[in-house]
Amino acid sequence: MRSEAPDILLIEDSDLDYEMCVRAIREVVPNASIRRATECSDARKELKTSSPSLMILDINLQTCNGLDFLERMASLRNSLGSIVVFSTSTDPRDRDRARNAGAADFFEKPFRPQEYLSTVQTIVSRYVCTPPC
Repeated sequence: MRSEAPDILLIEDSDLDYEMCVRAIREVVPNASIRRATECSDARKELKTSSPSLMILDINLQTCNGLDFLERMASLRNSLGSIVVFSTSTDPRDRDRARNAGAADFFEKPFRPQEYLSTVQTIVSRYVCTPPC
């Protein structure tokens, strides 16, 4: 496992989804530094001051589209760790657009709480942890 605490940025406007993500992340990496942006302008500010090892991005934010944000931040992508889109969208065009814009992966948000937690744990294990984690 990495010797330093991973820095994770959650771009998520739903309080419930944010809390569930934090819970799942803490189960895998208890010492992770977790920051939140609820809209794209907040995320841009966060990315100007730090480079998270993992960014989990929702698409359907109240004030902006996460995919538009991802496409516009192309110049920052090399300084970032992994970017994972985590969305309720089931549209294959969104998945393709996310990958073309530089996302390492795309996960659909499950509706069942236990599946939701498990999916976030999979994301963190895959993109932050070096086994054993």
